[in-house]
Amino acid sequence: RIWANAHSGARYQHCSTRRQVRRKRTRAAGAGARATMPGRAQPIVEGADALDALRERGAKANREGQHTIVAMYSSVLGGVTRDPAFFAVPIDDHMATRGHAVFDTCNVGDGMAYGLDFHLDRLLRSAKQARMKLKRADWLGNTAEPKQQKERLRAIILDTIAATGRRDGVYCRYWLSAARGDFAVSPNKCVEGPNFYVAVHSTAVAPTKPKAGASKARTVVESTVSMPLKSKYLATLKSNNYMINALCAMEAQEKTGDPGSLGLQVDDRGYLAEFSIASVAVIGSDGVLRSPHPKRILRSTTVVRCMQLAREQLLPRGQLRGVEYADITLNDAYEATEVLQLGGGHVTAVVKLNGHVIAGGKPGPIATALAELVDRESVDSAFAERIPYERYEGRDIGVTRPPSRL
Repeated sequence: RIWANAHSGARYQHCSTRRQVRRKRTRAAGAGARATMPGRAQPIVEGADALDALRERGAKANREGQHTIVAMYSSVLGGVTRDPAFFAVPIDDHMATRGHAVFDTCNVGDGMAYGLDFHLDRLLRSAKQARMKLKRADWLGNTAEPKQQKERLRAIILDTIAATGRRDGVYCRYWLSAARGDFAVSPNKCVEGPNFYVAVHSTAVAPTKPKAGASKARTVVESTVSMPLKSKYLATLKSNNYMINALCAMEAQEKTGDPGSLGLQVDDRGYLAEFSIASVAVIGSDGVLRSPHPKRILRSTTVVRCMQLAREQLLPRGQLRGVEYADITLNDAYEATEVLQLGGGHVTAVVKLNGHVIAGGKPGPIATALAELVDRESVDSAFAERIPYERYEGRDIGVTRPPSRL
């Protein structure tokens, strides 16, 4: 009867009242859920109440967390959303139930996306190793052609970044999951194919940021850790299986007291392997930059670029005498003129390792030079792609399907 009321003010007032009551009921149910004692039934939250709870708690968690998500693409939704209520992955996605997913990242700076091309190449290699059947994905156009798959993924990622309107201060992560729809160990009987999720969030880099006019290289205090290496197959595949990585970082942070510590793993032969989410490199007293062989560890795109830049820029200037992959002992690191942490498109100087001060406790000349070269390359090179912000200017999007570029 009230919905049929011809007086619009009364109708809107009633709507407002209903929303207020629903919010109070949702908050009360949420508080009850957190304080539920044995023997008391859990509240059932559905429909509008569930949506209100997601919006209220999702927004709070997103706002108060270390990283604030600005926009997300979900192939489940079929588009981009900026509503925190939908920054989620279905519980029956094999990404959640089995960790059967691969992921990669993209730096954003000055309105450009850095390294997307070689990161997508690695993502697709990882997806192949993870036996994902991308041709079953309707959001990819059910194509089996790798070039088309790559371009569709590129379009979705760039559009999701563009929907944020942010040209700096954000970072992009994206995941391919095997499928959703059941809780079996294999996704072979799932009705739909793989899903894709993209999250663009504010940056919160833990290592100490440089002051204006100082070296662009960040600094961090590090420690070796006791956690074993992953098997070669999992180590060379950028999958969601990051339990060991997380434990490495937690152990290192407890040892050093530095919230940016990642933890350095050493293999069973006594050679340096990698940090939990970055690679390691050292500059010896002979002037040679060395990094561990990428045979049993993830092939770092940042290491590949830094080595290339070192060969092209630092060797001709006489700042280095060589660049190579090699076995590196812990003692080599202690005696090195510099120790570098390379990952995520950043160069970080390790100023202390297991209590040993490196390079006088500040970024050395190679860390400084490489950080400047990578920083410049990220916004002005063939590896920097323009983000199409004009597609979303002036648009108030809730859930919007990105325009196809195929």
